[in-house]
Amino acid sequence: MSPHRVVALLNPPQSPFELGCAAEVFGGVAAARYDFGVCAERPGPVETTVGYAMLVEAGLEAVGDADTVVI
Repeated sequence: MSPHRVVALLNPPQSPFELGCAAEVFGGVAAARYDFGVCAERPGPVETTVGYAMLVEAGLEAVGDADTVVI
């Protein structure tokens, strides 16, 4: 059985806390059951609510490949 694909769609300014919660649920201990990733409208830096940018490598095409999208 392949892992359930979960993608978090990031929107600037992104809260690192909220993203961290999703990453812990789907990418932490449960990583064997889930394939967790992030995407944005356009790949590149995404500003956060705390003043630094996160580099996001996937664009919206990742949403089409996901089983579940976290917004």
